[in-house]
Amino acid sequence: MSKDEAGPADLWQITWQNVGQLRVLHKHVFPVSYQDPFYSDVVEKHKEHCRLAYYADILVGAICCRVEIEDGRPRLYVMTLGVLEPYRRMGIASQLIRDIVAKVEQEKEKSKISEIVLHMQTSNTPGLQFYERHGFENAKLVPNYYQKIDPPDAYLLRRTVTS
Repeated sequence: MSKDEAGPADLWQITWQNVGQLRVLHKHVFPVSYQDPFYSDVVEKHKEHCRLAYYADILVGAICCRVEIEDGRPRLYVMTLGVLEPYRRMGIASQLIRDIVAKVEQEKEKSKISEIVLHMQTSNTPGLQFYERHGFENAKLVPNYYQKIDPPDAYLLRRTVTS
């Protein structure tokens, strides 16, 4: 557990003991469902780049990222970032993204991660504004990225990692 002085939440690493809480959070926050392999991978392969946000001992948000290779170079892909509706606009999502960005920037020499990327549904205007405030740029439109939600198009957002 760590307390970020610049944010209201306590941030915890994801473990087998709390991954069930992440599953419940995702069901309430996202329009798509994630299957068992997603949660196993979060704990076994990606926990260094995932955080749970607790506010007054209640899980209210999370960020889950993975390292992937694109054009021979590692990059961090934000799989999910979400906060329960009653706890939005409190700075918790900002705290989560700042924590991950800081970790990647601190480890850039070792990890060689040069960018952070994510896909976002084109209809999510508040989400786009949020990421732009945190240094992400709209890199391109990806038609028909989503299979089971409407609209199906996504933006690919990108932020360069500095050291």
